[in-house]
Amino acid sequence: MDINKLKEYFYNNLGTIFWSSILLLGGSIFTIYYAHIRYMPSFDFQSSTMLFGASAVTAFLLFLIIIVVFILPGEYWYRVFGKRVQESTHYKNKSENYKKAFCASLFLFPQATMFTALFLVKEPHWESLFEIGIMLLAIMTYISTKIASLFEVPKKGQNKLVETIEYCWTSFISIVASLYPLLLLTSLSEGAVDLQLNEMTIIAIVTILGINTIVAMRPNRISAFIFYGIISSCTLLIVLFSFNAITTIPKEVIKLYGFGNFEVKTLTLKKEACNYLKAQNLHAFSKSIDFCIYKDVIILSSLGENYFIKIGELEHIVAKDLVLSWSKERKPNKTQAENDELAKE
Repeated sequence: MDINKLKEYFYNNLGTIFWSSILLLGGSIFTIYYAHIRYMPSFDFQSSTMLFGASAVTAFLLFLIIIVVFILPGEYWYRVFGKRVQESTHYKNKSENYKKAFCASLFLFPQATMFTALFLVKEPHWESLFEIGIMLLAIMTYISTKIASLFEVPKKGQNKLVETIEYCWTSFISIVASLYPLLLLTSLSEGAVDLQLNEMTIIAIVTILGINTIVAMRPNRISAFIFYGIISSCTLLIVLFSFNAITTIPKEVIKLYGFGNFEVKTLTLKKEACNYLKAQNLHAFSKSIDFCIYKDVIILSSLGENYFIKIGELEHIVAKDLVLSWSKERKPNKTQAENDELAKE
């Protein structure tokens, strides 16, 4: 194969390749979701192109967020403290492997300590303890900085004190950043794999620490493009296949645009659909001569000429002209929820 001709074709057809990639990603999102619910709606090519494009852009942004959230703790620690350790003249006689191992241990020790404590302390106490820890560390950092500037500490000792404070603060910020991928993995894998919550949490913690430790000890001689390309690819593969994001992300994308996978509080149907559901031993919440109302219905798909719905444990295909209306429950914000609770009291 001629590489030059391949490059020439790529540059000359950049727009076509880009749009084809968008359609491929969007089509994959739809295929995975509708294969999961075992139903495929029928819609025309023009509308499907727009749907695929919107879904692909959303999925791409989600993938980008996952990558950034995952490698941010190790990247921040490396940029602020780890890179300086590797370039320090104090370690100039040390081997490259020693520097990487030293950076890995400096990054990993506070992270492992925090996650172990977080895992051992049961809810709901860990949130309060974590908030107290944030305030104490901020106060200690401020006091330590003032002490270093007020007292006549020898320059060498003062530098060590400042470096210690910077190390503690950098490690703390990295620890806080590490909680976000943990929450992300927990939400992605919730109810998706046959594991206990504690086991899932351990796997998520090991994954987060493993990826970020590699990022934190990155040697300078490796190209950033190659390094982050490999790390990003590995991160996506791990998240997609180990934590069931390969089905969770399509579900969220489809739900975001209202194509399916959303719940309605009430669904009002015409008499013909009511008679069919009644024959399936599904009793309506309210009914009259011309219509009936069902509660807590899941719309699995709203595309095409039919609705694919789930009532209880049964799934049904209902023509759109047999659906009169539906209503969705609006989720109140935190302030409104507190006011409603006070009103009840």
